[in-house]
Parts: sequence; structure tokens; C-alpha cells
Amino acid sequence: MYKFNKDITDEYIDADYQENMVGSFLTNYNNHIIDLILNVDCIKDSILDFGAGSGTLAKIIRNRIQKSPVCLEIDPNFKNKLIKNDFEVIGNILSTKKQFDLIYSSNVLEHIADDKEILKTLKSKLKQNGRLVLYLPAFDILFSEMDERVGHFRRYSKRKIIKISNQTGLKIDKMFYVDSVGFFASLAIRIFGWNSNDGIGSKKSLIIYDKFIFPLSKLIDRTGFRYLLGKNIFVSLKKSH
Repeated sequence: MYKFNKDITDEYIDADYQENMVGSFLTNYNNHIIDLILNVDCIKDSILDFGAGSGTLAKIIRNRIQKSPVCLEIDPNFKNKLIKNDFEVIGNILSTKKQFDLIYSSNVLEHIADDKEILKTLKSKLKQNGRLVLYLPAFDILFSEMDERVGHFRRYSKRKIIKISNQTGLKIDKMFYVDSVGFFASLAIRIFGWNSNDGIGSKKSLIIYDKFIFPLSKLIDRTGFRYLLGKNIFVSLKKSH
């Protein structure tokens, strides 16, 4: 069990820093997440982006399928950005009576202390044949100072996901790792640290990763490595009852 140090107040915990870096420089990475989400076998007439940030993924979905996800976001600055981009925005999952064909959440659940309770709530917002799609950081061995600084309570294993899905009345439809090469990059972060100025985590390193390393990682994943290891884990869930 890893404890999040709430006394850390440096740049890494700043939401704008995280969102701007990932949104601006990881184009291939973000588009691949959307490829995985849209490949899930379900109707996609009504979609919820749980933890939408400034709308990086929601914009890609809208451009791809000409449908705007409803965006759930609690950060006031991000909410304003979403509204300016013509997204319907809610600040609390309990404030909507809607149910959705597809709920997706990318790199969000690990920031929530009681992940089991929020999964129960998200399940209640799924239509009967809907899907809940999660993209999460994988492997406890990769938990580093960076995870702590950005507010992660945990990383996920297949065993953890099986356990929590059973506890919340959800059934796993698909589950596999993503970004096998990124596993070793994350291991390097754990060993050598994270440096947003000129090391791993800098603008230059993210551009190189997205343009050259991540496309290679996708190819390696397809050879079967996605069932062995990866920086992230992709899960599609449906109601079990």
C-alpha cells in the first residue's frame, strides 16, 4: 500500500502542468487511447468522459464520430475550457439522472481514494448493455515518486482489477496491458527520477517518446506482449447483474 504525501506542493501536482504536457505533446498516445475506447463493442449514442480534464480525449472522440461526450470534471478552470468548447459539463456524477452507453475514464481512477465506491456509482450510470472503459497505470513495481507527486494512490494489476470488479458487480469484457516499452521507461523513472526540465518528463523527452518510441511500443504490444506487461492497463467492463 502506497501513501500519497499530501504535503507535496511542487509543479508536478499542478493540474494544468499535467494536462498541458499530456495534451500538447502526446498526440499518438492520446489517439491510441481513443482507438482502444472506440473499439469496444457497444452502442455509442450516449458517452460520458469521467475526469475529462481540459477535453483532450473528448475532442478526439467528437472529431472521430461526430458525437460529443458529456464531460465530468471538478476543476473550475478545466470546466470553463470544456464549456467554451461546447461540451455539456457536470461536476458531480450524482447530479445527473442520465445513463450512458459508454463511460470511459483515462488515468483518473488512481487519483481517487475509494475507487470501489466510485466504480459502484459509475456502474449505476451504465445502461444495461453499456460498457465502462478504464485506462489505468499498471504494476505496483513501477510506483515511483512521480506517481506520488501527481496524486496517485495506487497502480493496478490484473489481480486488483479482477478483485474490485467482483466486489462491485462488474464483469470484465476485455483486459490487457498497453505500452510495453513504456514499462521500462517507467522503471527508469523509478530508478533515476523524473525531471520536467531536461530529463525524463521534459517536453523534449515526451516528443521523442510520442513520435518514435510509442509507435514501436504499439507494434510490440501486438506481438503478444500486451498480455505480459505494459505501462498501463486497459479494461472494458459491463454489468454482471
